[in-house]
Amino acid sequence: MASGGAPAKEQVEDQVKEEGESGSESKLNMSEDQLIEALGKLGKYRIIPVNEEEEPPVPRAESTPKRSLRFVGTSQSYPPDDPSHNVTNVYSNPHHIPKVPQFSGEEPPLKGDVSYAEWRFEIRCLGEDPEISNSTLVQAMRRSLRGIARRMLIPLGDKATSREILYKLDSLFGDISTHGMLMQEFFNSSQKPNESATAFGCRLESLLQPALENGSLHKSSKNDLMRHKFWTSLSSDKLKSQTRHKYDTLTGYSELLREIRVVEKELSLTFSTGTATGASQTKKGHQHVVNAESEQQVAAVGDIEKKFDQKLKSLEEKLSSQIEGKFDKILDKLGNRSSGNSQRSGQDSQRSGQNNKGRGRGGYNRSRGNWHNNKDKAKDVRNSPNE
Repeated sequence: MASGGAPAKEQVEDQVKEEGESGSESKLNMSEDQLIEALGKLGKYRIIPVNEEEEPPVPRAESTPKRSLRFVGTSQSYPPDDPSHNVTNVYSNPHHIPKVPQFSGEEPPLKGDVSYAEWRFEIRCLGEDPEISNSTLVQAMRRSLRGIARRMLIPLGDKATSREILYKLDSLFGDISTHGMLMQEFFNSSQKPNESATAFGCRLESLLQPALENGSLHKSSKNDLMRHKFWTSLSSDKLKSQTRHKYDTLTGYSELLREIRVVEKELSLTFSTGTATGASQTKKGHQHVVNAESEQQVAAVGDIEKKFDQKLKSLEEKLSSQIEGKFDKILDKLGNRSSGNSQRSGQDSQRSGQNNKGRGRGGYNRSRGNWHNNKDKAKDVRNSPNE
């Protein structure tokens, strides 16, 4: 076999042509190594051993997670095997309108509303996206507004740009606090009784953010202000005492907030465990106290009954003695009266006897005289002419 590429190529082609003309089916009088070498010299094939065979490329549709994306403003659900619809180029779709949280500007806020600062942040983020056109951004803003904020778009007309809409809404609902007012509110804040360290830190940072956005406070001073104000305004003295070394050593506000959250969690777990144990002990102790109190009450009731019986007996004895004494006095008085009456009755009987003797004689005559008189009167009545 010739060493050059062209003669070898011609030799292989001629040999294949001859074998094809002879009617043999792929019967080459060449060894495996000669065949590999000849095919490699042709320049049309790349021979790879079986143990080093490359894996076929995985189709993109199988490598991506199987999901369908549904967007606001359209009812179309994009299939996962369509590479033309993905997260990166979906905003370039003219039929897609990004969803923005709703804002109304009403007082009190309507259900589902966010603050103007949150709504403004979402719009600013969409405005920084190069794949979103100005017309798409305006449509997203219009769809997210309602209430008085939506009515304020009418004077701007239907050709208003996003810049004009934002300027109008900033003048109506934007933050109007001065630097002094913002800093006063920031330094007067403190952690509420039931407010977690995370919520308190977020509230402090939201109070300081307007000053950073309007340029009245430099961003480099935010870390020190937040770090100092956050730790010094914690309401729990126990939490502050256990995180004092963290405040002295950590210079970053985020690191300090994380460490304080850890200690706060440990304290809450300890308090909950202690409360549960104390509640069980209190319940058992309360049962013992109730039992002891019931026993004491029973004993006290028994003592009261005994004392009552004793007092009752003493009162009965006093009453009986008094009644007996009074009864004796009454009897004595009755006896004296009866004796006096008997004496008096005897004397009266004697006197009456004497009087009756004198009266018997004198009274007979009187009765007799009266009898005669009555007799005469009866005669006169009979002899009267009226009869």
